[in-house]
Amino acid sequence: MDTGSNHTVLSSGILSIRPLALENTVTASKGSGYTGRAAWTKATLEIGPTLWRDQRVLVMDDFQDLSASLKQKVDGILGADLLREFEFVIMDFKHHRLMLVR
Repeated sequence: MDTGSNHTVLSSGILSIRPLALENTVTASKGSGYTGRAAWTKATLEIGPTLWRDQRVLVMDDFQDLSASLKQKVDGILGADLLREFEFVIMDFKHHRLMLVR
C-alpha cells in the first residue's frame, strides 16, 4: 500500500500482460520513489470478500527493485484510487494487518 500514490500499480506478471504491448504507455511518476514504464488497463481485484471490478490501474513489468528493497515479493501497490473506495482504512502495524471497511 502506498498512501502517497494516486494510482494502483500492478505487476504485469499477475495480470499476464506486457505493458509495452499495451497502448498509451506512460512513464510512471515518482510517487513512492519508484519509476518505470507503465500502461493503463482494466483489472478486477479481490481484496478479502470485496471485488473491485474493472477498475483502471497502471500495469508495470518490473517490480524487482522494489521487491529487493523490501526483502519480499511485491506484486503491486494499492494507491489512493482504491483506498478511496472504503470508508475506513486502518493500518495495524503491530499485527501487520490492513483493514479496509466499507
